[in-house]
Amino acid sequence: MKAKNLMRTILGMSVLLTAVFGTAAQAATVAYQDVGFIRGVGDQSESFSVASSGSYRVTLTDFSIPGTFDLLSLSVTTDKSLINLIDDSGSFDFNADVGTTYFANLYGVAGGNLDLGLYGISVESIVGTVAPVPVPASLFMMVSALAALGAFGRGGSKAELPENLSNEALPA
Repeated sequence: MKAKNLMRTILGMSVLLTAVFGTAAQAATVAYQDVGFIRGVGDQSESFSVASSGSYRVTLTDFSIPGTFDLLSLSVTTDKSLINLIDDSGSFDFNADVGTTYFANLYGVAGGNLDLGLYGISVESIVGTVAPVPVPASLFMMVSALAALGAFGRGGSKAELPENLSNEALPA
């Protein structure tokens, strides 16, 4: 009986700690993502749309592998207007609407001995501050669950077969 009361107390405390300290983390929605190489001079244009209206962050990355770009730029446009432009690595935010087609326009001049550059583009929704995972509360819940499994595994009575059944009558 003491084990059951202890387990109820632990479970109640873990639920309380999770309610107080635990908030759900939100993940950004990726509207567009691309990683690629440019040898020499290259350009590309890709269309994308967003799943929900709101604020989005466009990020352009020069990975500097195998070499850095001499020139790298990205513009985001609609069919009617320029939204913004990035020269070199960086990011900008913009407001996007559902139903609008956007274009990511990349231009690059690879540098270095190999005349080759690796770039990355991402367009992700901005969902505010992402809450950290509440490690103390989740750890406490995991430990209490393991303790409960251990307590109930040891404290339970062993099941016995009815008298009319024997171990020999059971199928293998």
